[in-house]
Amino acid sequence: MKFLNWWKNTELDDDLLSLENILGRSLISVVPRQEFIEDLRHGLMNQIPEEVELAISNQKKNIQTGLIVTGGILGGIMIILSGLRGIVSLVGVTALLINWIRQNIQQTRALS
Repeated sequence: MKFLNWWKNTELDDDLLSLENILGRSLISVVPRQEFIEDLRHGLMNQIPEEVELAISNQKKNIQTGLIVTGGILGGIMIILSGLRGIVSLVGVTALLINWIRQNIQQTRALS
């Protein structure tokens, strides 16, 4: 992942790595007891009230789906209208060119 951060200052990264090395030499890693892990997990899970919904409700899903479908339909209509406008512009430019060419031909015939 270093290649993605080529524009960032690596001096801070070097400082953090040196700090990690110093702490790794100074501190002793401890493996936590399984009872502590279980107690911690149980305590954290009990902090969430029962009435709080962790999943997205069906009503919110329906609203999200409706907004996405509506946005898709409106976007499609805008694309079609832009295409039609482009076609009308091309037809108008073509008609102007044809009229300009006809006028030039008539002027050259009148001069000769």
